[in-house]
Amino acid sequence: MSNANGEKSNFIVTGTPGVGKTSFSKMLANELGLRYIALDEVLIENKLYLDFDDERDSYVIDIEAAKEFIDENIVFNGVVVDSHLAVHIVPCSKIDVCFVLRCDPYILMDRLRNKGYKERKVLENVQAEILDVILTDALTVCGFDKVVQLDVTHGVKDRVAEIVDKINHGIMIESENVDWLSLIMSKGDLRKFFPEGLDVG
Repeated sequence: MSNANGEKSNFIVTGTPGVGKTSFSKMLANELGLRYIALDEVLIENKLYLDFDDERDSYVIDIEAAKEFIDENIVFNGVVVDSHLAVHIVPCSKIDVCFVLRCDPYILMDRLRNKGYKERKVLENVQAEILDVILTDALTVCGFDKVVQLDVTHGVKDRVAEIVDKINHGIMIESENVDWLSLIMSKGDLRKFFPEGLDVG
């Protein structure tokens, strides 16, 4: 697939940790013959972090240093960039589509617990998913014309196949509507995900 400049297309795949970004990204890259970039691994390998947060069991990335490194070292001509931080580091001007993957918070909570995440980290990530944090970041940075929201709750394989088919046939990929907050409120489960409460206006 080529963009308007005749170069190979570039994609960001982002979303809350645990939604399926890596599987989706690798499949998409493989199907379209593009290069897969695990951005978080690149940043850590090149020590582009400020500290390690023991409570969250994760590195605190130096965003400015990361942006400079990516600008100097990555050629954007047929890449799929995988990271929940991607929109803050990769210039959206170099990206054709930013996919924001979404996952049912009930399933995401179980998935993160099974990954061994600490309970605080589980809650923070699931709350971020419910409150559209990464989607909002993506829309703010990249704009509505480049952001495509996809519900991948039931797996990424079929969703990648749908996307690749649309790309190959020049069909517009439409963003989907996701409203997890209404879902959990309809089930009376607000306290399950927000034990300290939430002011929803």
